[in-house]
Amino acid sequence: MPDSPRELYRHIRRRVAQLTPETLDHAEYVDLRARLDAVPPTERFRSWRQASVLLDVRFRERPWHTLRMLRRLQDLMTRNGRAEQFEVFHAQVRELLGDLTITPHGFNPRLDTLDPGALWSRVADLGAELERRGFTWFVTSGSLLGLVREGNVVAHDDDVDLCVLIEADDDDSAAQAWLAAREILVDLIRPQELHRVAKVDSPDGPTIDLFPAWVAGGRLFAWPWSYGDLPGEDAVPVREQLVAGARLLMPREPERLLGLNYGEGWRVPDPLFQFDWPGARERFSRFVEVLESTTFELPTDPTDDLPDDLPDDDRD
Repeated sequence: MPDSPRELYRHIRRRVAQLTPETLDHAEYVDLRARLDAVPPTERFRSWRQASVLLDVRFRERPWHTLRMLRRLQDLMTRNGRAEQFEVFHAQVRELLGDLTITPHGFNPRLDTLDPGALWSRVADLGAELERRGFTWFVTSGSLLGLVREGNVVAHDDDVDLCVLIEADDDDSAAQAWLAAREILVDLIRPQELHRVAKVDSPDGPTIDLFPAWVAGGRLFAWPWSYGDLPGEDAVPVREQLVAGARLLMPREPERLLGLNYGEGWRVPDPLFQFDWPGARERFSRFVEVLESTTFELPTDPTDDLPDDLPDDDRD
């Protein structure tokens, strides 16, 4: 086995290239992961991070940690004038993923590998059921981004996002209205400890996430990206749009919603886009407080505790 960090990284790159889904051995992953984690934190430079990402992607392990590491690599290498090298590395990662994508949800099929007719028909069917139960809805977030920018789906996405409109005047009434809505939809949604998003699962398709939204004082509130930042009329009344033969409901001014959700650069694809979840939890703090009895934080990676300004001093 390699007896130096640099030899270990090269060994991992070779093994990742040699292995196939049929030849994966979890015991090998455990061994290589342990050897990587034994490298002192102060010596975990670019090559260590790249080896860590490749190892986890090949073995489909630690999706959230791996995505976080990829984002840190992108930032580090871009700041050090290595943006093109990062793109080469990211292409290797995408090749290892094949028909899968990596998101905080896990390693899941990319939406662009699914039949669009079946996908949007399922969304339309769920939307019709929401309407039968008294709810107005509209496509939001990544799904809205795909429809407006690509005319279909965002290739690297793995779920569908819908807003469900509730009646509320403030954060407290919004939280109570959303909890009541979840009760009405209880037979459709996944049991969850956290209630901010309702998830509708399917054995033969992606998860559909339902996000609460309401208009108060003429302003749009939509967890987690609009805390009264836009006028309500930018979203409602909704308008119909046919996509692959399926009837979808769209917000009135989708470009304005996307600009707020993703920033002014939303027209340029960014597979590693990271939403400001801490900021969202701060803006919606009262709404979240009423919904949840405990504070929820996204996991951190104990093996990636280096400062963001760590120099990229590999000499590959």
